[in-house]
Amino acid sequence: MSLLQKLEQLYNGLIRLLTVLLTLALLGVAFKAALDWRRATAPEPELKAASAAPAKTPKVAAADVVKRVVANQSGTEADAISATDPHRAAYDRIGKAIRAFVQKQGATLEEEEFTAQLNAIHYKVSAQDTDALKAAYANGLADAFEQSLADPKIDALLAKRPEGDLPIAPMTVVGDVVDQYDTVFSEQNTASGDSPADGYLAQKEKQDAAWRSLVRAGGPILLLILVLQLLTFGRIERNTRAWTDGAR
Repeated sequence: MSLLQKLEQLYNGLIRLLTVLLTLALLGVAFKAALDWRRATAPEPELKAASAAPAKTPKVAAADVVKRVVANQSGTEADAISATDPHRAAYDRIGKAIRAFVQKQGATLEEEEFTAQLNAIHYKVSAQDTDALKAAYANGLADAFEQSLADPKIDALLAKRPEGDLPIAPMTVVGDVVDQYDTVFSEQNTASGDSPADGYLAQKEKQDAAWRSLVRAGGPILLLILVLQLLTFGRIERNTRAWTDGAR
């Protein structure tokens, strides 16, 4: 056998070896692509179930129960405003404005009614979703109290008492200020829901849906290309084998 034939056989053997290695590599890539395609195109409930964290079991301390029972039966607020409350300054402004308003109207301010009103305001502030909304609500309400209760139109409203009608109590006006402020604040907060962040999330959802559709279509196409490539490598290997047999 001549040196040229030995080199040709060595070359053909190298091609067959590369064909086998590439075939095994492509089979591995195809298997990995199939797994990724299955994960990417899994229904949403499966994705949520896979990533769901184990539920925490609530554990209520007896001290909290006792505190709330005592507060409920005594007619006080269980979660009263503390001295370290982050919105304490706003509550102090509100309380000062209420006291000044009632005193200006020549009425008597009952401490229980005053405390109940402040606790109701504290509850409305705590009900806001974020710390920024809580701060905006508390400070905005303090501004509303200081400005509206000093408005001459409110004084004229209380001074105007049609014959046969009961006088309007100052604390009734105070409660109405809270209700009207709460209504306007909620309306503005709802109207501002279409924020840039919401727009970004909507766009992100559209992009995710587009990627999901692309993966659904691209997965089978990729597998088809890999199969065709395997067939091509098989044909190359068969041809090199024929060349080797012919050389012999």
